[in-house]
Amino acid sequence: VAASKPVLNDAVEARKPGVDYDAIDPVKTHKVAELKHTVPLTSCRVDPTGRFIVAGAEDLDIHVWDYESKTKRTLKGHTSWVRSFDFSADGNTLYSACWGGDIKAWNLLDTEPKSKLTIQAHQGSARWVRLSPDQTKLATCGNDLLVKLWDLENGKLLQSFAGHERHVYAVEFHPDGKHLVSQDLMGVIHVWDLH
Repeated sequence: VAASKPVLNDAVEARKPGVDYDAIDPVKTHKVAELKHTVPLTSCRVDPTGRFIVAGAEDLDIHVWDYESKTKRTLKGHTSWVRSFDFSADGNTLYSACWGGDIKAWNLLDTEPKSKLTIQAHQGSARWVRLSPDQTKLATCGNDLLVKLWDLENGKLLQSFAGHERHVYAVEFHPDGKHLVSQDLMGVIHVWDLH
């Protein structure tokens, strides 16, 4: 009878090479903060610099916590739950997409940020927003089955891509900036050429 290999050994063998797992101290891996809000949160993201933690909530607001001080500011202006966020590379500008179909841009360095750009992007929910690698365009998608590309300078629609047969849930730029990838409710991924 052949001896079976213990399951634990399979897990150990599946670990990443070069990582000293024995050096990880479980006592040191613990929660360092808990940020709470009074109603359920619908999304959250950390900016690329690590300064801000943002969350959308069922109260239709965006809540921005300063990572160091844990102080919170509230951004008002959306008409429905915020579903998705993205940031400029420097973390100063926040882009948000809401279930009401609009996209907003916010300057997080303002003491009382107001939306500096609003785009009525989709009929029904705007599910996702992403900034292009060159920081000049926004890609959005929504329940209207469309993926859209927007000029950030003037908020004008550059291109609209049709082809999904169900709600489009997410869109991402390829790092080359020449392609978009979108994914829908039925598990279909489309790759779009932007040229």
